[in-house]
Amino acid sequence: MTTLSHVAERFSPAGGATAESLNRAFGPVALREWDPVLRETLQNSWDARKTEDGPISFKMIARTLSVERSRFLRESVLGSDARGHGPLESLLDEAGSIDVLEVADEGTLGLDGPTRADVAIAKGDPSRFRSLVRNFGRSGDDQSTSGGAYGIGKAVLFQASSVRTVVVYSQAAIGNDVEARLIVVARGDSFPRDGIEYTGRHFWGIKVDDPSIGEHVEPLVGADAVQVADFLGITRPADDQTGTTLVVLEPAGAEQRSNAQLVEELRDAAMRWAWPHLVRATRTGGARRSIDFTFATDDLVLEIPDPRTDRDLAAYAESFLAIEQRKLGIDGDEHGVSVVPIASSRKGEAPAGILAFRSHFERAQHAASPDDNDGERGARQPYLGDRVALIRPTPLFVVAYHEVRGGDDPTVTVHGAFVASEVHETEFRDSEPVAHDAWIPQAGSHLIRSTLKAIRDATRPPTFERRAAVSGASTHGISRLSRMLGAHLTGWSGTAALETEAPSASASPGARNRGRPGAQKPGVHVVIGDEQDFARVVDGFTDITFEFTVEGRAPTAPMRLSATPRTIVGNGEVEKTAPAGSVAPLVIGWRLEGATATVEPPRVQDAIGKRAAVVVRVEDAVAIAIDIELVEGERGKAPGT
Repeated sequence: MTTLSHVAERFSPAGGATAESLNRAFGPVALREWDPVLRETLQNSWDARKTEDGPISFKMIARTLSVERSRFLRESVLGSDARGHGPLESLLDEAGSIDVLEVADEGTLGLDGPTRADVAIAKGDPSRFRSLVRNFGRSGDDQSTSGGAYGIGKAVLFQASSVRTVVVYSQAAIGNDVEARLIVVARGDSFPRDGIEYTGRHFWGIKVDDPSIGEHVEPLVGADAVQVADFLGITRPADDQTGTTLVVLEPAGAEQRSNAQLVEELRDAAMRWAWPHLVRATRTGGARRSIDFTFATDDLVLEIPDPRTDRDLAAYAESFLAIEQRKLGIDGDEHGVSVVPIASSRKGEAPAGILAFRSHFERAQHAASPDDNDGERGARQPYLGDRVALIRPTPLFVVAYHEVRGGDDPTVTVHGAFVASEVHETEFRDSEPVAHDAWIPQAGSHLIRSTLKAIRDATRPPTFERRAAVSGASTHGISRLSRMLGAHLTGWSGTAALETEAPSASASPGARNRGRPGAQKPGVHVVIGDEQDFARVVDGFTDITFEFTVEGRAPTAPMRLSATPRTIVGNGEVEKTAPAGSVAPLVIGWRLEGATATVEPPRVQDAIGKRAAVVVRVEDAVAIAIDIELVEGERGKAPGT
């Protein structure tokens, strides 16, 4: 079996960068310890995908090498030689097992292109190997290789290793064949030796001593690379497939956490930042995954839940899915989500992107500070409060959770997603720092600043104060509501009151007793108040709060309230078919005196004798009437249904 050789990189006579400076270039970020590792490695994998929409496989596996494999790594791979790299020298002097973190992808192109950094290639030719292994950064207009917009995010790999060392294995298409490549890279401190200054970068592979270019290391290739990878137990693609595995030696903080705790942190990081890949819209109205995640140890595989079932992520995921469906031109179930194009700051240009959001009633449950890392949900705090997930179309990860104003009502929370337009992708990307964790307005460009302001303005929730927050033509349509309530829907009397009777004992669920001859006398009914609250939530839409009371005797069978808003046309009739492009009125929440506001309709038994309200979102200048029913069963008609 081939034994790898070690070469420490010397400074050239013209100078160069120290490994310390390369490690520090990523800089401090406002993310958790393992978030940058997840984000940067996953972005490199997604950038290298074979097909535009994926899918790719992405695995992060924390394991402990056996004593035999650890000895092989020390003696045959690293050759017991790490002179000048103190942390790794200490590891080589030990005899115990070595912990590793594997980051493996498939469905990707692998680390292709030249293995040397000085070989000229045409623009657009593949160069992923040297981008990851050799070079530091790249020109801003070069998007031909993986590594994000800067190519320096790979520094997090070495920061993630307590010995600053990574084994790089890849299978890539070279010509008509799939070639395996393996090399070990370390970034330590610069040091002098025998009168020579060294950068602190170290390589293990096949030593080449070329008088014209000096001493350097080439990767093992072909069967030799596969043999070493298999003996180390490295996860790799099938022989005829392409992909990459990065093996981080001795993950930082291993003494404070188990392998299971490490992969759980990484799984949670994926759920924080990469969940859009778990809810990609399909043309059949469903959702698919464009990344197949695996987070595992030697004896544990973690579940990757659907974000729509996660109590913190559901509103974000539903908002994103609504945007995806809108872009595909299909009708989806938007579950009370408002979808709003955000105009560009420059006239005549394509919109900056699409915003979708939901105002819901959960703030009492989400009252913790976003910066509070204590408690059971500390690791999930980026979601909390009024926030919108900012997303670029490539790589389709959450850049940041942008805080928006929550309004005056402490029970209302706004969650949503904004996906930037492909047309403005470059401008949004260029506004990001190295860590890709914010959009920072740039001098001379108003797009970022105006977009963030428009998102805040659009998501401002209603205050539910009794006021008319609309004017002009909008007021004309809405002002007719009080006169119409009840009169046009069911024929019941009253100019601003609607009474809904309980069903008779023999009635089917949802049926109403309307005073037919011989019908059972109703025991409970709903009375809607004379006034409504109006609150403008975004240009073109108003939230209307209808207050009502439930009176009478509590029914013995479980019952819930249900509300159906209906559009009233100019002749006073109920609109049967909505015009193309219009948005139907939508119930978005319920409030009950003495209880936390909710999106679920309340139980009739809980509502009797209390003040209650239902909130409906409607297009401006549209008149509506509302039909409130008492329905049998534990669940009524929820918003969006």
